[in-house]
Amino acid sequence: CQILQSTVQNEAFNSVAEDGDHDVCIPILISNGGTIPPAIKDLCVELPLPFPSLDHILADFDYIAKTTKTDYTPEAYAGLRTSAGKLLQGLPATQVSLALSKAAVRLESSFLTETLLGELELAKVDLLKQATAIEYVPKSKIRELGDVGGFKELKDWILARKLCFTEEAEAELIDKPKGFGLIGMPGTGKTRLAKLAALLLDLPLLILDIGALFGGVVGETEKATRNVFRTLEAVGPHVLLLDEVEKALAGMNSASGSGDSGVGKRMFGTMLSWLSDNQHGIFVIATMNRADNIDAEFLRKGRFDDVFAVDLPTADEREEIARIHLLRRGIAFEQVYPTDEAVRSFHEACGKQPRH
Repeated sequence: CQILQSTVQNEAFNSVAEDGDHDVCIPILISNGGTIPPAIKDLCVELPLPFPSLDHILADFDYIAKTTKTDYTPEAYAGLRTSAGKLLQGLPATQVSLALSKAAVRLESSFLTETLLGELELAKVDLLKQATAIEYVPKSKIRELGDVGGFKELKDWILARKLCFTEEAEAELIDKPKGFGLIGMPGTGKTRLAKLAALLLDLPLLILDIGALFGGVVGETEKATRNVFRTLEAVGPHVLLLDEVEKALAGMNSASGSGDSGVGKRMFGTMLSWLSDNQHGIFVIATMNRADNIDAEFLRKGRFDDVFAVDLPTADEREEIARIHLLRRGIAFEQVYPTDEAVRSFHEACGKQPRH
């Protein structure tokens, strides 16, 4: 740092020619992250590089595809091309090229098939996990969960908003929904339902680990938070799960007297602003077991469309849950409960706890 500082300020480095023109040499430092050392911070201008646009990603896709198939044309593979491009959104340009190149080498003649999407999805999982506090969940993993019993009204509420993410809705300038909060006791299916929402809306699912944003170096937490939100916005429309959010945000309210030098409050403030300004089609679902430790600002209208309370399932919902679990094991509900009397006994055993 000292050598760089003295070099930049050296007269010979920034000389003036006889005709009065300045011959200025500007060093450019490239980094994947970190902070600028204080010794040279005043001499630097930090320029964060934007994430590649969809057009940029598609241009990379075309370049790689032509190396695998001589008669390749974008029109002939329009659907696969667009799906692959959207899948790679949210990755830096170098990682986009790397993921496509690796897929081309690994798949060879199968590059321009549906197999490519699975390959790129796995690459995105690894790359996001290494670089950020974001976990990308492949659709195959969500489908393995199967259906979720009960929650009929909430499922209908989610499905009614699916049209808002279509190209037709975007052409009509229809606002995209912000998301919802789920409050209820542990074990009532909140996280499972949040993951199912991604399938119902036909959107990618990302999970943000808020606790992983905190760093030990001054300013690191704030910078990590800003970078994560930039990444989320670059991904495009998706479902973002903030699971058990009350544990990560506990004490980060305006009345908190936490001893973290205000880092938690500043991060919480950044998150509140981002939730309010969210215009990128990010459908946020926040699950929590209780909300008394979270500032009321977090769950207000404008940041979330609604907040739902989850209670124990009713007897009918328990029957639906039993059917799902039996079906996964190849057993029909009627085999276990073959008569009306057996079904009545099942309902009596389930009790009558209501779910609101």
